[in-house]
Parts: sequence; structure tokens; C-alpha cells
Amino acid sequence: MANSRPRKSAPNRAGTSGNQRVTTSGTGSTSRTAATVEEPAELTAEAENSGVSAKKPATKATTAKRPAATKAAASGSAGKRFGDGAAAGGTRKGAPVPKSSGRGGRGGRPAPPVRVGQPKPWGMIAATVAVLLFAGAAIGYAVYRANSTAIPNAPEDIEGVTIATYASQQHVATDQTYDETPPVGGLHDIEWADCDGAIYDQQIRSENAVHSLEHGAVWITYNPDEISDDDLAVLTDYVAAQAYLMLSPFPGLSSLISLQSWNHQVFVDAVDDPRIIEFVQLLRQNPATHPEVGASCTNGPFLSDPILEGEQSRSPDPGAVVTGAPPTP
Repeated sequence: MANSRPRKSAPNRAGTSGNQRVTTSGTGSTSRTAATVEEPAELTAEAENSGVSAKKPATKATTAKRPAATKAAASGSAGKRFGDGAAAGGTRKGAPVPKSSGRGGRGGRPAPPVRVGQPKPWGMIAATVAVLLFAGAAIGYAVYRANSTAIPNAPEDIEGVTIATYASQQHVATDQTYDETPPVGGLHDIEWADCDGAIYDQQIRSENAVHSLEHGAVWITYNPDEISDDDLAVLTDYVAAQAYLMLSPFPGLSSLISLQSWNHQVFVDAVDDPRIIEFVQLLRQNPATHPEVGASCTNGPFLSDPILEGEQSRSPDPGAVVTGAPPTP
């Protein structure tokens, strides 16, 4: 019988565990398994006592390269959805690469709307400025005109005014022939025409109107064949209810409008002629230009029943000549 001794098992090398096995392939090459190498208990205890952590050696499993398909999927198809044109293994060769839409793209918040500034309406601004400048100039000129011509210094300052020299205060009952048409002074009837804002729609007797001028009134006449309804309305509104003013038609007048006071007269052709205001403001009740200062202009009986041109005087003695001022009614 052959001697046989039991084979002793080889002791484990330091730094290896009993769980590690070595296999031999048929070609004689050896390979380690992918099992994790465990540290000996002595080394682990020593590392814990010294406060230094033992570094585990990397295994082949941790250093092994990932498959190419996985790497391509991580880089090429991240965030892709089905139908976006990306292949399973990555971006298809030749396919267009989608551009990033930046903020507000797919999956982000919507981009805020871009506000486009509206162009300023320079044309409208310029037109408004021009209108304001024109209005300011017009108002300034009107104020200047009003201040410079509202009250003339003397009757001679009114353009086109004519001046007579009647001084008679005699009253007559007979018809008179006057040098001016309409008349501005001379012999006149004992009864005066009401002149406190009186509006007459027919031609009144001149002898009665002249007596009103003697009291300081301004008599405005107009050509009834030439004046328009609008212009007549302007004159009527101006005269109505104003003391020492009266208005009546005068057929055959040489202009559209004329104004008379004692010894003064002016002719105008428009209701907005500034001389109308000038004449009234300077000569109405002007104590230096009419004989009977302070005499009344009110005569109710004449206003309700005016004496018209061509009619006779209502004086009790038509042939009498009365001197001096008539009694107040």
C-alpha cells in the first residue's frame, strides 16, 4: 500500500478573505471574480482606531465602461419624446438638431409679451400747438383792439365821423327839412321819441327822433332793403333795454347802418364794425356834446303809439314855436 498523507490546505494570505476564490481556466490563466474584496478584520480595526478610513479598492464592476448604447442614450435622447425624430440609440445622423428656445421654451414658463412702443402722434401734437398759438394770438389781438379802441379820446378819433354845429333848442310842430339824412340836429317836435332801448319796426318821424338826440340819445338806423335777418337780430339784441339807445329802419339809407347823436354821425356797412361800439360809448349822454344834459329819454305814450314818418305832430298848436326844454312827462 502506498503511503499517503493528507494534503494540508494552504493558509489564507494576509489581506484576503476566505470568500475569495481563484479559478483556473483551461488555458492556465487565472482571473479574479468580480466579488468585492473584504478587508481583514485586523486592518479594519486598526483603521477605525487610527481615525483613518480605509479606502476600498475599486472593483472591475465599478470601472467597467458603460455600453455605447447607454452613453448615446444619455447624451442624445435626454428630454426627447416619441415622435421628436430621435432614434432609440441617439440623434440620427443628418437629422437637424433642435434649437433651444431659451426661456419660455418647451417645459419652461411662457416668455412675457414684447411691448412695442407706439410712435408718438407728432402731427397731432404740432397741429394742437399751432391751434393754441393761433388762438392766443387772436385773443391777444382782440384784447389789444378792445383796449385801444373801446373809448376814443374824442369824436374826431372815430374814423369817418362827421360833425355838425347845431345849437338850436327850438321846438316846432311843423315838418322840417334837414341837411343830413338821417338828421343830427336842428328844429324838432315838442314830443321826443322814447329812447330807452326802444325798438321800432317802422320809420319814425325825424322831428321826434331829433328831440331824442337833444336829450343825449344815440339813434341807430338801418336800411331795411339791405340788412339780413341775422344782422337785424344782432342790432336788436344790442339796443334792447339799453338806456338812451333806440333803433328804427330808414329806407333809402346810403349804407347798411348809420349812427346819430346830436351833431355827430357815422355810416358803417357791417354789424361787427368796431365804430358802432366806439360811437355809442363816446357820445351816448356825453355832457359835452348834447344841449339838454340830464333830460329823460322815457316816453311811454310815444313807444306804444309812435308817430311815423309822414304823419302830423300831436302838438295842440301846430303853428307854435316853443323855445327851451319841454316838460318831462
